[in-house]
Parts: sequence; structure tokens; C-alpha cells
Amino acid sequence: MPPKRSRRARKLECLLKYFSKTRYAQQDSERAIARMLDSKKVLLKIT
Repeated sequence: MPPKRSRRARKLECLLKYFSKTRYAQQDSERAIARMLDSKKVLLKIT
């Protein structure tokens, strides 16, 4: 795995924890993060 994943992984974990605690559904949070990163592979690797 490339070292670039570490920074994105930490940010994604924080975002996922934040969205999970908020009203937003998992689908909405995943779509929002997917738009930010423009990559579905990163989400699949973390989840």
C-alpha cells in the first residue's frame, strides 16, 4: 500500500466516525466522501 493512504485513511476514519454519529445515513456519507476523493477503491479498502 502506498504511503499516501495513511493521510487519507486518517481523514476518512475521522469523517466516517463523524458522519456515523450525525443524522446522515451511511450511504450519504459514503457518497460525500467518494465525491471528495473521487475514488471508490479507497472506501472499499478502509471498510
